[in-house]
Amino acid sequence: MVDDAKTLACSIQMKVLGTHVNTRGTDIASVVITDPLVLNFTDTLTNGTGDGSADLMYHERIVETNASETIFDLSSLATAPGNFAGDAFGTDITFTTIKLIMVRWVSGGSLIIGGTTSEEWFDTDVFFYATDSQIHFPAGGVLMAYSPTTGWPVSGNTKDKFIINTSATATYDIVIIGESDA
Repeated sequence: MVDDAKTLACSIQMKVLGTHVNTRGTDIASVVITDPLVLNFTDTLTNGTGDGSADLMYHERIVETNASETIFDLSSLATAPGNFAGDAFGTDITFTTIKLIMVRWVSGGSLIIGGTTSEEWFDTDVFFYATDSQIHFPAGGVLMAYSPTTGWPVSGNTKDKFIINTSATATYDIVIIGESDA
């Protein structure tokens, strides 16, 4: 008998380092003011459901040709032809809660996150019920939303669509981590 149970362990890390220097005046007696910034954030999600846990992960590099719209159905990322692949093991993914979503522009046209469709998950919870919210980001942009405790619920046929539009041929990475109803 083959045991096909899967476990998920995730480490989420974000680091920003910077130094802002202001040299006042040009004489030797001038004062140099330095404003250092160090922001480190590290967290983990353990296998399961509930606070600090997740049991599903989807990731893909998407290459869109021409200007186009991609609608991710978070309540049914299936492995059937014509749909986005399920998980790396070929299993369909049905999210009930999203804990992390990240989109990273790689190359090509700009990306627009969000759109004008019913059932959009992004409007409903991430932007607190704003209608048709959109984030426009050009080359190099990264969007990440992370909520390790409650996350954002996904409800099939009510709030389960995540939309990405491209202005021209574009490549981007997407990562979605969350919970199933298990």
